[in-house]
Amino acid sequence: MGLQNSKFVWKMGFYLLVTGLTASGLFTLAIAQEAGHRERGSVNVDREGRENKEFPLNGPYSKNDPRARLERKLDGVRAMTLSARVSPGSAKDEPLAAGAASYDVRTGHEIKESDVNRLTRNHDLNISSTEPQLHSGAIGKSVLPSRDDLIDRKTGDTGGAMNIVIGNDDRQLMSPTNFYPRSAVTKLIMSMKNGSEYQCSGAMISPRHVLTAAHCIYSHLDGGWANSVEVIPGLDGYYKPFGSAYATWMRTYQGWTVSEDPNYDIALITLDRQIGYATGWFGYGYFSEVDDMIGRTMGYPAQLSDGLQIYFDYDLITRSTDYIVYHNIDTTGGQSGSAIYKFVNGDRYIFSVAAFEILDFGDGGTNGGTRITSLRFNDLREWIENEP
Repeated sequence: MGLQNSKFVWKMGFYLLVTGLTASGLFTLAIAQEAGHRERGSVNVDREGRENKEFPLNGPYSKNDPRARLERKLDGVRAMTLSARVSPGSAKDEPLAAGAASYDVRTGHEIKESDVNRLTRNHDLNISSTEPQLHSGAIGKSVLPSRDDLIDRKTGDTGGAMNIVIGNDDRQLMSPTNFYPRSAVTKLIMSMKNGSEYQCSGAMISPRHVLTAAHCIYSHLDGGWANSVEVIPGLDGYYKPFGSAYATWMRTYQGWTVSEDPNYDIALITLDRQIGYATGWFGYGYFSEVDDMIGRTMGYPAQLSDGLQIYFDYDLITRSTDYIVYHNIDTTGGQSGSAIYKFVNGDRYIFSVAAFEILDFGDGGTNGGTRITSLRFNDLREWIENEP
């Protein structure tokens, strides 16, 4: 009887052990499958299910990582500039000025919007929307937040002759760049159809979208649309803490591509990966009143640090039109496309992009940027949400 009991206990023990190991394995597999599903659904696979290229989610790349090294100098890469003949309002007789123009970088195919009825809304520009329209940003998973740009008022000298640098040049170097929002400020390197290379700035406004100036990605003097655009978030010298991404789609307005009108000098770039999950992104918005507001900007001036580091400045928005804001923020070549933003309840919202180095009004000049209008706010949301 004792021997039979021993055999029974042994068999039961063996059965329970096998059952436990099997259940444990299935449980582990289920956890792994669920974790993998969450990861693919939220970060590593886009809407079509195609796997995105790698970007660092668990902190910036090490400086020793080859993916984090800018392997070239920018000595021969000029700051993109506007043609001397452009002037605001040159597209006033163009019926499709507010119509979108988009470009598929991979195929070289351009699409121009031709819905005239939709464009008649332009007559109601900024009138029907007096309250701010805001789309929030986010802090990336690889960075920490910073409040270095939370400044109430400029304390330096803003007097003297107006120029691309207003009074004293008080731009501040922002390094390191593994802090939001520095991490969401982007260096742009464009290769044009005629072989020329240029540099600009921009800002992340979604996990895979960059807001910049239209003249950075479409140059009438260089053959039209850029052949390629490399986007480097948070470039700090030759260190690329988040690697690079590349443009797949570019969008702007026919007011720029056809008429080269600075009123339409604003553009959206779609990237080949959702790098914004690592870097974070700015909010953007339309504000009916911007005069006497403090504007802030971060970008890559080509004349400072060889265009390889972020500089910050802030100052007054002195006046505005429906399409343009004029300001005393110090900006120079290479900063075209930089976000001009303000704080609302502690969050940053872009309301314009730096586009003009100097505008002569006969009394010196001022700097300016193309404005996010009420219609453009809606366009940006639609372009981001409805990828081709």
